[in-house]
Amino acid sequence: MSEISVPSVTIPRIEYPTGVGGWLLFLSIGIGILTPINLIRSFSILNEIAAQKHSAIAVSAYEIAASVELMLAVACFCGGILIWSKHRLARMVVPGVILFLAVWGITFWAMQWLFPAGDPMREIWAKYRLFPMLQRCFYAAIWISYWLTSKRVANTFPSLHSSTEINL
Repeated sequence: MSEISVPSVTIPRIEYPTGVGGWLLFLSIGIGILTPINLIRSFSILNEIAAQKHSAIAVSAYEIAASVELMLAVACFCGGILIWSKHRLARMVVPGVILFLAVWGITFWAMQWLFPAGDPMREIWAKYRLFPMLQRCFYAAIWISYWLTSKRVANTFPSLHSSTEINL
């Protein structure tokens, strides 16, 4: 019998960014570790303030804020785990968590209007919540645009509707 020879073909290796590295690593550490730590710290401070003697409106505002901060800490931690484990749901969940952080920052700052006019807590609330609100909105704009345009994100977290998707 005669042997059939097949010509060898060399396929060039295509390098593309995948995995949790680069800026995605920075985001996963920020959203999964650092943000929950700051939110839990804020939660404990708000609980201490709520335990002091304030008006009923102030105590309610602090308790609501503390509850949302704790919920956000859990959501951020879960988002960090989804990124680190390269779970497909991260593609939808992480931008939502980041957006909710920004929306909550605006809402938290706007809660100053729950206090009656002339209440010293209203001025303190407005003054000390303005920078964190602006900071969260700024971070959300940067990280959501990164998440939506990054080739590393697209390659690491394929869309939920396709089984293989690689962006070059």
